[in-house]
Amino acid sequence: MQLKPYLQVKIIHKLKQQEWNIELIYLYLSNVDLSIQRVDERVKNGGHDIKIVDIKRRYNRSISHLINEYYQTVDKITCINNANNREIIFSKNKGKFIVYNQKIVDDILEYKR
Repeated sequence: MQLKPYLQVKIIHKLKQQEWNIELIYLYLSNVDLSIQRVDERVKNGGHDIKIVDIKRRYNRSISHLINEYYQTVDKITCINNANNREIIFSKNKGKFIVYNQKIVDDILEYKR
């Protein structure tokens, strides 16, 4: 079951009040077409399907939540390019922000409200 982001943030805040450190590993894809392709591959291998309209909606929303909710809430983030090279795009650890791929970070920041 997938929790709604506002519920996840609420849970994270409760855990942080109990002195938990929260780490998020975010797997980034540069466009929605790659997400659609990944679902197609999963279905061909016996996995579950997701409607294309849902993939498109979730893709944009996921990046928006990363930069607008989770970035401020969690203690540590590692954002990884989940295309072929698996490079680290950026990391944040207790306020220290390190950029490894400025172009992709700029693309992600376009979702900042």
